[in-house]
Amino acid sequence: MITMSSFRLQFSLASRYLARRKLRTFLTTLAIIFGVMIIFGLNGYLPTFITAFKQNMLASAGKVDLSVTSKTGGVFAPDIVKKVRETDGVAAATPYLRRTIVLPAGKYDVSTITVVGLEPKTVRDVRNYPLEEGRFLREGDQRLLNLSVNLAKRLKLDVGDTFTVPSVSGTIRFRVAGLLSLPDLPGVGEIFVPLKTAQTLFGEGDRINLVEASVKPNADRSVVKQAIKSKIDTVFRLGALETGTQLFASIKIGQFAMNMFGVFALVIGGFIILNTFRTVVAERRHDIGILRAIGASRATILGSFLVESLIQGILGSLGGMIAGYGLTAGLALIVNPIIKEFMRFSLGRPVFTPNIYALAISLGVGVSVLGGLYPAIIATRITPLEALRPVVGKAYERKLGWQGILGIFLAVLATLTLLTRNTGLAGLGVVLFFVGIVLSQASFLLLD
Repeated sequence: MITMSSFRLQFSLASRYLARRKLRTFLTTLAIIFGVMIIFGLNGYLPTFITAFKQNMLASAGKVDLSVTSKTGGVFAPDIVKKVRETDGVAAATPYLRRTIVLPAGKYDVSTITVVGLEPKTVRDVRNYPLEEGRFLREGDQRLLNLSVNLAKRLKLDVGDTFTVPSVSGTIRFRVAGLLSLPDLPGVGEIFVPLKTAQTLFGEGDRINLVEASVKPNADRSVVKQAIKSKIDTVFRLGALETGTQLFASIKIGQFAMNMFGVFALVIGGFIILNTFRTVVAERRHDIGILRAIGASRATILGSFLVESLIQGILGSLGGMIAGYGLTAGLALIVNPIIKEFMRFSLGRPVFTPNIYALAISLGVGVSVLGGLYPAIIATRITPLEALRPVVGKAYERKLGWQGILGIFLAVLATLTLLTRNTGLAGLGVVLFFVGIVLSQASFLLLD
């Protein structure tokens, strides 16, 4: 049983060692900070990247996760948006009013055009609208519009130019606010205006004729689809991106690739922390011998190591999360311009969910403590004379040799899983490979 006095002794031993060896303490804590920074920063950015990637793929194909329309093709009340938005598994939902109009003959090279009334506040949570020039529509805008770069060339329009659109009460003059890098579907030209303006343009009050929604990354699409079906009337048609399509498969491959970055970051961070603490414990065998010689119990030595790793784990986790925020800011500055230029979509802000905080803390604190636990247990079993020798004794070699063998076995097993070409087994193989490297390298390091 751990008493307060024994804990104070263990804390005193740990804090004195940390204070006396400032450089070693700093370098060890820095390794923890680095590992947590990778996990916290990249995993905070991965959901944003995956969402933006999916929206860009869907936008390129002119598709969304889910859509709701009337079976008659007419307009309907906007309360359906709330029902869709509040369904479990739905990330976002947005309303539209779409109508095709005929342009004056001979004035433009385009005879018909589709006016898309959208809600600027929510629409970019569902679809990606990459901006090429100018600005995107904002809440409160009235007679402003966006259109694609290709359509602007056909209409001979530029940012700041005016475009006249027929309405139920005559015509309305719009000013071009921005140009979008959107692919034009064959035979379809679209201009985007605020939803309220479109409703006024066509005299539809507050009614809409389309709702589009995006599904959360980890949600079951079929379950979400059935949940929405149970909420809406039979007069509505529910469209969904089917899991068997080539587009859906491409999205899943992209999501898998992004998630693999998170796996690599997790394994690399764990390797740094585990390997650092095993090295520290191995190099302190002389200190252990001195403590044992003056009467320190094995529990005291074990506790001092655990308290030391706990202190460094807490400090490293806090520092790593702060550095993780800085990492995401740096990634935004470096990666965003490249993605905008070559992939034509923008990344939003990183999303730090409770799961990411739990992962960072468990890695920084949990792995720090666990990383020092087994070597500390072995160290407490060494006699003072054996620990004070300049060369690691045979007792260490006998106890640690099995780790190298296990590490090599896991690395070979991981290679075999990669040869199966199964994505699930390949992900497991990556984890097994790095675990094998950690075990084998740590074993050889302690035997060196």
